[in-house]
Amino acid sequence: MDAITPKGREALEQSERALRTVESKTGTEFVKFDDTVASTVDGVVCRDGIIVAIYEVKSRKCSSEEIRTRFGNRWLLSYNKLQSAYSLTSCLKVPFVGVLHCQVDDVVMVKKFWEGDGKLLSRWYVDETWTQMTVNGGQIERTNAYIEMSGAIQYVITDP
Repeated sequence: MDAITPKGREALEQSERALRTVESKTGTEFVKFDDTVASTVDGVVCRDGIIVAIYEVKSRKCSSEEIRTRFGNRWLLSYNKLQSAYSLTSCLKVPFVGVLHCQVDDVVMVKKFWEGDGKLLSRWYVDETWTQMTVNGGQIERTNAYIEMSGAIQYVITDP
């Protein structure tokens, strides 16, 4: 699994920094699934012991300004992941939340993509593109979703 390689561990550490920041600002707890097993989403969000959302977290080596300008204020996520998250949202009746950590300026963007009833809250389009296969490299052509990030709540990481 990618999580056990040096690059994989670094990506997990960066993602955990982002999640700790959101937790400290929102009073929620991000409970992750086992990193050594491929899963549909990264985990669940809890408040007072109750699951209130499912989430996906990514950490990217770019700034929040690059997300807005270079990437058209969109986050690339595999379409299969998006479809699977929608299925989980529909079954569990909880929202699907994306957490995007921009490493260059340590900004964390948080966006609710769907409500628990399946209501879409963020626009996206689908395209067949070549992307990096994993955090460890490689290229793959796959169907990707480009999710609109305008209106995302932004937090700045202040820990070391």
